[in-house]
Amino acid sequence: MSPDLRTSLITDPTNGRLPVRPETTAKAAAARAYTADHPADSWLDRSNWDRCITYHGVPPVSTGYNNTYQIFQTPNYIAILVENIHDVRVIPLDGRPQLTSEIRQWNGDSRGRWEGDTLVVETRNFRGQTQHRFPSSPETVAVERFPST
Repeated sequence: MSPDLRTSLITDPTNGRLPVRPETTAKAAAARAYTADHPADSWLDRSNWDRCITYHGVPPVSTGYNNTYQIFQTPNYIAILVENIHDVRVIPLDGRPQLTSEIRQWNGDSRGRWEGDTLVVETRNFRGQTQHRFPSSPETVAVERFPST
């Protein structure tokens, strides 16, 4: 076992830490300052999770509770149901192109493909307001690998 107890959630870069860009640090600092001054002046001041829109986006991350994931498969789609807020991602497997970048969704636009026995899901076109549990932006591209067991 690794002495740092780090999981394999982030495998690239090898240190398991996403590089932080200066604009991401500035955005996080501005959000903290705004929240300190306006903790709940309006529903717009609340997070996506507080508003039950979506929880944390992509990739799936442990939440401490309601961690059940159900994966449904048909020949042309994979659907991933997350117990927390009951998010469902429907992932086409038929090779269709991603949506145009002018169409942005809370959890992005996912497309899947099989590489041997591993499902590879690439997600793009997140909304600017999407709140992940890691630094991100509308340009974020998340690549998930789900090996068959």
